[in-house]
Amino acid sequence: MRKKGQSLGIRQAAALAVVAAIPCHVGADDQGPVRDRIGIDIHQLTDDARLDLIRDSGMGWVPDDVGDWTAAVTTVVTRYRDDIRYWGIWNEPNTTGFWTGTRQQFIDVIVKPAADAIHAADPDARVVGPELAHFVSSGRVFYEWLLDIFTQAGDRIDILSHHTYPRPLAADHTTITRQLDADTAFGDQPDLWGFLGVHPSLREVLEELGWSGGVWLTEFGWRTTDLSEQQIADNYTGLFNDWLTGDPDRNWIDKLLLYHAQTDEYGIFNPDGSPRAAYFAIYDFIDASDGIIEVPMKDVISMAFPTDQGAVYMLEYTEDVATDSWNSREWSILGNGLVMYAFDDTADSAGKYYRIRKVN
Repeated sequence: MRKKGQSLGIRQAAALAVVAAIPCHVGADDQGPVRDRIGIDIHQLTDDARLDLIRDSGMGWVPDDVGDWTAAVTTVVTRYRDDIRYWGIWNEPNTTGFWTGTRQQFIDVIVKPAADAIHAADPDARVVGPELAHFVSSGRVFYEWLLDIFTQAGDRIDILSHHTYPRPLAADHTTITRQLDADTAFGDQPDLWGFLGVHPSLREVLEELGWSGGVWLTEFGWRTTDLSEQQIADNYTGLFNDWLTGDPDRNWIDKLLLYHAQTDEYGIFNPDGSPRAAYFAIYDFIDASDGIIEVPMKDVISMAFPTDQGAVYMLEYTEDVATDSWNSREWSILGNGLVMYAFDDTADSAGKYYRIRKVN
C-alpha cells in the first residue's frame, strides 16, 4: 500500500470511461497542487429518460460476443487516442443496474479483454477501474469484487478507481472518510471481514492486495433532496480538508472527482445554470490552497466563472496543454462576482484550450 504516491495526471483535458468525461489538469511527476487533484464528473446523459433508454437497449448485459466488445473498445480508443489517455472500464459492476452477469463473467468478458484492447490500441493509455460502488450488502460487497478482480486482472489495471457515497445518504463527509480510511476491528484479518457487520475500509483492502499503483476516487457527492445546499457545500470543504491539506497518511488517493457538473439533485449547478453553494465552496477551497484557478476547456463557446472582488483575471489559451505554454488574449477583468464571457467568433476557440487565470 503506497502512502506517498506520484501524481497520475496529464496536462490536457482527459476523459475517463465511455460514460463520464473528467477534465483534469495535473502535474507530471510528483503530487501537484490542490487544483490538480480535484475533478468533476461531467456526464453526458442529461435526463433519466435517456439513461433508461440506454439501459433498456442492453446496458449492463453480458456481451453475446466478446469479439464485438473488444472491437468496440479498440475502435473508440484508436479514434480518441490523441485526446484521451485514461480509460475507465464499465461503471459499478457490483450493482444490478449496471451489470447483470456474474463477478467472474465481468472479469473474463469485460475487464481482461477491454484492458488488453486499450493497451494494444494505445501503449500510452492508462486503464482505470474497476469503478466499484462502496456497497457491503450480499452479492454486492465491494471488497469481494475488488479482491477477485485484482487477484485475476490487477496486472492489466494502471489506476484503481472507486465510488463512495455516505451511508445514510444524509450523513456528512466524515462518513466517506471512514469508509475510505478507517482502522476497523478486523482490518488486518480478511477472514473476519463482515463479521458482526464490521467491514474493512478501502485502505485496508488495498493493503491486503498490496496495491502500489494509483488510486482515484471517481465518484462521491451529496443530494439536495437529503441536505441543504449549504450543508453540501460544507461537506465538500470538510472532505477536501480531510484529504488535501498535507496529512502524509492521507495522500494515497491521488484524485477526487466529485459527482457531478449537472443540474440534478447531485449537481453543483441549479436548473438555470447558476452555481450552487457547493460550486463556490470548491472554488474557494482551491483558491485558498493554491492562489490560482486554472480550468482548461477546449472548443468552448462561452465561459462562466466566479471572481473575487478586486482581483484581476486573464483569459489565456494554448493549442497544447502538455507544453504548459499559454498565450494571453490581452483580455483582463476586475473581479466582481460571477462573470460571463462569450466568443464573438467560435473560430477563435476551435482547437484551442482556454483557461481563466487569477493574476493577483
